[in-house]
Amino acid sequence: MGRRAVPENRTTLQWRAPELFAQIKSSWSTRSGTASSDLVFLPKSGDITAQSLTLNLNGTDFQGLRYGSRNLLKGRDYTVSGKQLTLTPAALTELAGDRTYGTNAALQAGFSRGVPWRIDVITYDTPVLSSAFRRHRRPDDPHPVPG
Repeated sequence: MGRRAVPENRTTLQWRAPELFAQIKSSWSTRSGTASSDLVFLPKSGDITAQSLTLNLNGTDFQGLRYGSRNLLKGRDYTVSGKQLTLTPAALTELAGDRTYGTNAALQAGFSRGVPWRIDVITYDTPVLSSAFRRHRRPDDPHPVPG
């Protein structure tokens, strides 16, 4: 379940991820298609490359991808080969916009039955690790380092 591991706000008793609840509710009467992940990560800088996800059809047929009210175009924005869904670099560049950190776009993968599968396009940057401790104490430091 990844980032949707805690589906309910226990204080308000409201669902945090309506898509997850829709998936659960839909499963009571039909099967829905999904993908190997609901996240596509793009680097903050540098080249954007094609990104692939494996479709879990669960007896359904893949119908296409949507971004808001716009249908993405098969062949230009994405390709499907067997169960492999690949988003093109051109489409990902457009969806990422100015590549601000976090979710830049929320896509919906449609299937012949069940509810759409949400795929978030997220910009990230590689974290830089550094020491959290000073090696030397400054004489004027009000909070000296122990030792």
